[in-house]
Amino acid sequence: MLLNDQRIVIVAGKGGVGKTTVAASLAVTSANKGLRTLIVSTDPAHSLSDILESRCKHSPTRILPGLDAIEIDAEALAARHVNDIARAMKQYAHPDAWPDIDRQLKASVTAPGTIEAALVEHLAELLSEMIETYDRIILDTAPTGHTLRLLSLPDQLGDWTESLLDQREHHRRMADQLGSDESRQHRQVAERLRARRDRLRIAHDILTDRIRACALVVLTPERLPILESQRLIQGLAQTGIQVAGLIVNGLLPSESIDPFLQRRRAQQESRLTEIQKTFADYPQMHLELSAESPAGTKALQRIGLHILDHARDS
Repeated sequence: MLLNDQRIVIVAGKGGVGKTTVAASLAVTSANKGLRTLIVSTDPAHSLSDILESRCKHSPTRILPGLDAIEIDAEALAARHVNDIARAMKQYAHPDAWPDIDRQLKASVTAPGTIEAALVEHLAELLSEMIETYDRIILDTAPTGHTLRLLSLPDQLGDWTESLLDQREHHRRMADQLGSDESRQHRQVAERLRARRDRLRIAHDILTDRIRACALVVLTPERLPILESQRLIQGLAQTGIQVAGLIVNGLLPSESIDPFLQRRRAQQESRLTEIQKTFADYPQMHLELSAESPAGTKALQRIGLHILDHARDS
């Protein structure tokens, strides 16, 4: 089946293929079927509010009965993440060093990886806290490269944190041997690291649990989305996340009488054949291009019902 009863659904794909529309459609339909549903946008270039025609916030925002939405403010998360690090460092540094700490960490807010690290820790907290509150959580992710980095980070950061804990334990033993009075500081640092490790481990376990989580890959019948979808599926497999199927979006109506649209549809048919062969191991479904960009819960409900009806029939 294209989609079973997994509680976590990751909607992923190349930018511009309609991921947010698919994710929002599934969320609206799940809620209308009586499932307590949360949709979370991890894409820094948010469009979820526009599609839902509601102002989504950084915390759960009620869209309709049974449906809440979150647009994660990744930049604010990164700033808060760095501020937390600064406060922790100042506990163990002389006050004369505090200005240097502030200056260095302020520059790190925009450093590569800072936003992803802050985002994945926040997502780990969300999943661990919300998994019992909601029947279904749908993740509307950023384009392919960002998504792969994000979904691989719980495992990578968990290993890194485990290594730091080993180093801290080694330093603690040396301090004990030297008679240094740093045991309280070591305990505080170790407690922070263990809490972080446990959050990341929970997120990794949830996302790689084939009973609880799956990914849907959205693409259009064009060369670049096909190539990116191959890379995405390979990356998800390496991360341990199962791919439930593909949704091919943006198909032109086959009955068009316009010569230009007929030629474009013929090109799409060729790409559809390629998609069927390339991704033969995965269930697939097609969505036709709408005359207007879907927005609002009624339009999204129609798309979501179509996806779920196909899922039952596949």
